[in-house]
Amino acid sequence: MSELEQTFQELKAISRELAAAVVELRRLDEIRVGTEGDFKAAFARAFRDTPGSAEMRKQTAWLECEKQWRTWSLAESVTKVQQAHIRALHTRVEVGRSIFSAQKAEMNFVNSGGGS
Repeated sequence: MSELEQTFQELKAISRELAAAVVELRRLDEIRVGTEGDFKAAFARAFRDTPGSAEMRKQTAWLECEKQWRTWSLAESVTKVQQAHIRALHTRVEVGRSIFSAQKAEMNFVNSGGGS
């Protein structure tokens, strides 16, 4: 397999990986939105149902909803990591395109007799 064909195959593979990463980001973002909603609803209920001053109610609500907050934070983090992965894949595609173009130009130059 020539370098040009190899680069083309690598670009195709990265493109497939990118498409799958976007689908995964959608799934992760749906989880993130759901966990955020779970936390905010639980926090609002805990705040509303706790007696005492506003600050006491807020602190109690935080303590009661710590697990939901951690779950939401983790979902947020995983979503951000997936977004960074997608940006890295885009960069790999751009680098691959540049390499592919350079290889094509070199091949055309050699085939035109310029490299003899």
